[in-house]
Amino acid sequence: PTHNLALRPSESADGAYLYFASRELNFQLQKILLANPKSGIQTEATPRLLEWTLWHLVPGGIYFVPNDAPKTMRYFDLASHKAKDVFTVEKDFDDGISVSPDGRYILYSQADQQNEEIMLLDRY
Repeated sequence: PTHNLALRPSESADGAYLYFASRELNFQLQKILLANPKSGIQTEATPRLLEWTLWHLVPGGIYFVPNDAPKTMRYFDLASHKAKDVFTVEKDFDDGISVSPDGRYILYSQADQQNEEIMLLDRY
């Protein structure tokens, strides 16, 4: 059996919904109505996330890094269901973003270097 894993759950400002990233849907944002959880899980109209940690719910919208534009921070307006680019970075986003309570600042981590090596051991 498959189980929907709710990654990084976050309650909406009005307390009506619980938003989360779904591993089963390749990090698509979903939500559930807290007053009636039996009503089922709804998929939000945002593009798929680059990573499950790269989104932040604020009153009125969601800041996120989409899979189809991995160097771009976008804002999804919950009322209009439209997304707009906020800024683009030169280096890759890393693990996590946060928005200040007043909405004036976005804190994000950046990957300065990514190193991978393959090692071969002979006669270990």
